[in-house]
Order: sequence, then C-alpha cells, then structure tokens
Amino acid sequence: MSRLGPLPVRTPPAPGESLLGLLIRLADLNHYPSPRWLAHVIDHSLLTLATQATKVPELAVLLGLPESEVRHLAYLPLAEPLTADTLHNFRGHPVKRRFLHIKNRRYCPVCLEERRPHQAIWDIVTVTICPIHTVNLRDSCPKCREPTTFDTADLSICRSCGHDLRTTQHTSRGDPYTLAVSRLMTRIAGLCETDDTSRFAPEIEALPLNDAIRLFLLIAAQMRGRSWSTGDTVADDLPLAKLAILVARSGEILSHWPTNFRTYLAENRLSNVKPTNVMTKFGPLYSVIFQQLPGEQLDFLRDEFNRFVAENWSGHVNRRNTLVPTAKQKFMTFSEAAEATGLGEHRLRHAIEGGEIRAEESASGSRTFTMIDPASVEEFVAASADLIGITDVLFLLNVKPEVIKALGEAGVITIHQRYSDGGASTWQFRRKTVEHLLESIRGNLCPTPSQGAANNLSFHGACALCGRFGTKLHTLIAAMASGAIKPIGIDDTKKGLQAFQFDHGDIHDWCLAASPTPRLGMTIYEVAATLNMKHEVVAKLIKAGMIRLLAEPTTWLKNIDPTSVHTFYDTYVATAKIAPSLNTSPTKLMELLVARGIKPVSGPSVDGNRQYVFLRSDLDGIDLADLVREGTPKKRGPR
Repeated sequence: MSRLGPLPVRTPPAPGESLLGLLIRLADLNHYPSPRWLAHVIDHSLLTLATQATKVPELAVLLGLPESEVRHLAYLPLAEPLTADTLHNFRGHPVKRRFLHIKNRRYCPVCLEERRPHQAIWDIVTVTICPIHTVNLRDSCPKCREPTTFDTADLSICRSCGHDLRTTQHTSRGDPYTLAVSRLMTRIAGLCETDDTSRFAPEIEALPLNDAIRLFLLIAAQMRGRSWSTGDTVADDLPLAKLAILVARSGEILSHWPTNFRTYLAENRLSNVKPTNVMTKFGPLYSVIFQQLPGEQLDFLRDEFNRFVAENWSGHVNRRNTLVPTAKQKFMTFSEAAEATGLGEHRLRHAIEGGEIRAEESASGSRTFTMIDPASVEEFVAASADLIGITDVLFLLNVKPEVIKALGEAGVITIHQRYSDGGASTWQFRRKTVEHLLESIRGNLCPTPSQGAANNLSFHGACALCGRFGTKLHTLIAAMASGAIKPIGIDDTKKGLQAFQFDHGDIHDWCLAASPTPRLGMTIYEVAATLNMKHEVVAKLIKAGMIRLLAEPTTWLKNIDPTSVHTFYDTYVATAKIAPSLNTSPTKLMELLVARGIKPVSGPSVDGNRQYVFLRSDLDGIDLADLVREGTPKKRGPR
C-alpha cells in the first residue's frame, strides 16, 4: 500500500452516481482500457470491489477520496456470512444483496446522450425506468443482444460489438405505474428530488427501502404465479422487460391506496370458486402477508386486509385464518380436524362414522360441508395421545415387524386398530404397554457371577435356539415378561430386547418344555446365532468334527445336527466368549491358559480357526479372574 498513490486524473463523484459508474469515468479519464484495470491495481475484482470492504482503504487512496465517502458509495455488507439475503449498505439504507442488480449494467439511452454518469438508483431491482427521462432502462445491446457490463471505459459503446447505445430506440414515456415505482424508490433512497405527485399512501412512502422493495416484489410474485412466495426471488431469473411489466402491475395495485388493493382482493375472491375458508378464497397471499412478512411497517397492509374480510367475508374459517380477527366460527372444518388429529381423509371419515368424533353436515349451495365439534376432537386427541405406530414400536423393542404384530395378536402389547387413507386397516399400539413389557423383563433380572459369562446367550441367540424347537417367538417374549425366563445381564450399549442376556441352559430347558420335539436340522446361521459366533468359525468347527452334520438333512441348508450343537456348547468354550467379562482380550487369555499347560483344541495356531476353543473340563477348578489378575503387569508409580 506504501507504493500505491492516487490516479493522475481524479474527479469527485457526481450526484447520485454509483461507485462502479465513478470507476468507469476515471478509467476513461486516465486512459485505461476498462475499470477492471483499476481493480487489478489493488488486486481485486471489479464487482467485489463494490460489495466488499477489504480493499476500501486502498481504493480511497487510488481515487483520492476520503475513506468514509468510498464506504458511502460502495454496497458494503452489514453482516456475515455473505449470501443473497445478507443486508448491504445502499447510501445509508440496509438492502438485501439480491435487491442490488449489478451483474449486468442498466442504462438509460437519453442519459447516455446527455453524458450523465451511471446512476446508483438503477441498481435497485424494482427500478426499471429512468426516473428523470421516463425511458425504460436496458441491460443489453439492442444490436448484438449481449448484456452490458461495468467492464467498459465508455458507457455509451457496447463492449461486444461497438454499437452506439445512445441510438437505441425508445419511447418518450414508459408505463406510468412503473415510473411511479421508480420515483418512489428514488425518494425513499434520498438520491434525488423528482417532480412527481405521489400515487402512493403515506404509509408506503414512509417504508424503509428494503421493505418497500419487498412489498412491490410480493405483489409481482402473485402476478407471476408464485403464490406462496414473498417475492424476494421473483426478479432473480426474469428479463428486465418482463420484470418491468410485473413492477407496473404491482405499482397499479398499491397506488391510490387502498382502493386499488381492495379491487385486487375483490377480483381474487371472485376468481376463486371454493367458498370454504379465507385461505382458499384469497389464495396464499393471506399466508404470505400474515406469516412471512414480519415487521410493524407492513401492519397497514394486514389491517386493510382485515377490514376487507370484515366487510365481505361470510364463509367458513380455517384454523390458519385465526390471524384474521374478524373471521371467526364455532365449529371446525374437515381439514382443520384432519390437521388437529393427524388423520387422513379416510381415517377421519371412519372416526366420524364410528362415533369417535361428533360432526354435522351443512349444505352451502351445491356443496356440503362437514362441521365438526371441536370438543369431540380434543377428546379424540387426548385419547390418542398414547398411541404410536409400528415404526415407533420397532425403535423401542428393536425386533422385526412380524414379531410386533404377533405380540399384539397374542395380547402381550395392546393394539388399537385404525384406518389408513386408503381405507385399509393399520396398526397402532399403546406406548405404555410396550414400555411395560420392557420394564417387566428388566424387573426379572437375576444377575450371575462373571465367571458364568461363558453360558451367556444374547436375545438373538435365544431366538435362534427357540426357532430350533419350532417355538413361536412371541411365546418366548411373553415367557420373559411373565418371569418364566429371567435375564441374567443387560448390555447398555444395545436397545430394546436386544439388550437382555440370558442363560443358555435356561432357554434350552424352557424350549424343551414348551416344545419337546425339536425341529430337525439347523442352518449354519442359526448355529452361529445360538453359539454367538461368526458363521465362518462354525464352518471351521464343522470341518474339525466338533459339530456334526445330519446323515439325512431335511434340506441342503438345514443340514446341521442340533444335538451336536448342544453337545458342543456343553463341552467347549471360546475365549472370545469369556474374555470380555474378564476385561482382557481373547488372545491374552489364551496365552495365560497355555502358560498353565492348558492347550486349545481349535484356533489360529491349531487348525486355522478364527477363535481359540478350549475344553470346559480343562477350565474346571481354575479361577479365571485370578489368572488374569496375576498375569496383568502392575502399573509403575511415578519416579
């Protein structure tokens, strides 16, 4: 910055001139090809130079102007982060960045003829006509149709084809409402005085610049068919000529307040044939002006809408219309009740026909309306507060949907049947009965000493063992809830029924008593779940002969002898099964046992199996907890 000095030829900004317009004039006076060269001098791009504050001190030195004046000319952000909705400074007025149109340079042909500089007011998105000459602004060359930009040293010449923009054909006067909006924006911005008898009410004249722009774009959005839009983005993708038409229409509606606005509401009301509520009568404009446009500055718009409704409305009122204090009713419409209860059309109709919700039919012209008693809706909602869907039960119990339905059919949890929108029945449950099921099983907890962890069986393994005997899973869960089967541990890292652990012998004895004839043949995955092992480990055990296959399997999948599985469980134990309860690793436990002279019968160093397996009889009489404690080196204290 110490090497940066002011331009040889300098000039002060003209009244109403924008910063980019000043840079164009200075580039021309100092014989630069374009103002982009000036931006390069201070290592910045042209457009960001006008909208970011990082290079303001250097720019002030270059232009020979006070830094405060440069900040006043530039469109600097007032907050972070920089988005299209960030407020920027426009001559002391906070304005959204998307309301400043500087991507393409707008121009007035007559202003170019008179050698006037680029006016800052032209950068406001709703200014589509020159407030001085009443000429429609352009943002492209009429010859080559290329957009006009700020990257030029001569405002009057097209940078793409060299066409003289001053010869552009233009009418002597544009649309009067477009002109009225442009002059209104000029007055609010305080850029220049214009001779104009205002068409707008004092409330509109007193609006902040940003709110005035939003108001006119709101009405323009209604004309464009963006009924739910506040209008902020309506100008983002519109050609300037089409935007001018929408601005003219919004200017007409908001002029001569409130006569034209009431005429617009009356036309909108008559064009809508649904006499059900304020929303369908007046369109989403109601929702936009009451819910999406905050600020006391626009209360005059809402007040006038209220007055119009009070004078002209006599139909039904939707719950969303409570923002209109003059529109009231003592009953609920069908859509209101559906929203309050969370039911679809068919389900609500079934509730009315079943007497759960009280309602009466009322004829209005050729249509029939359902008037619903609000008190009965409140009673229905209160009675349904404890109901949850099958998805919520899935989350609470952590089991498959078919198991949940079986539990409901068996009465283990309470089912409340409703109707879906298609008329088919759906499943809903009482939350308290689902939670009571888990609490009942947890209340039956009967912990066992840690050395018995080798006999632990997960809920998944219990289900697999139950399936071997052909016992229904919901019967097993009911036995757990009644206390016939007691959990011996809880894994807090899991949820629902999967958190409970059981004794293998207890599950086996209960299954044998409940279904003494076990199902022939088990799949390798059923065996893996029963033994709490990977199915690859089970395959190695089968190859080693520790688990036998059936001589005549029922199917090629169910070919494992269930008796041999139970025998394996009683005869062998894997270090991976008991090591976690001893706070050690399976490999460390194996090394400690080998050091005692106890050798594994299967494992990585024996037969390539992934887990080390020992005979249970070899471990009898050994206190595994003491073995691990003695084999763990003591931590050294500080020196």
